[in-house]
Amino acid sequence: MPKYTYKCKECEHIFEITHSMGERLTDCIECNTIESLAKIPHQIATQFKNKEIGSIVDSYIEEAKEEVREEKKKLQERDWNID
Repeated sequence: MPKYTYKCKECEHIFEITHSMGERLTDCIECNTIESLAKIPHQIATQFKNKEIGSIVDSYIEEAKEEVREEKKKLQERDWNID
């Protein structure tokens, strides 16, 4: 079950609680005010543990750059005499 953070609009009490996605709290557990809770959005943190994906992309970019350099060199060496 996901963890949610709520803040009371009246007493400004902040707390975390775990409940199902369909459930929503509305009443403050600290000051017992009805309909006073606001859900505080969480920022989703993503971290890739597998750095292989990035290295594959990096190597592809380097290979493409090398191909472009080789093609430029061929074009520069080419005899462009147009008769």
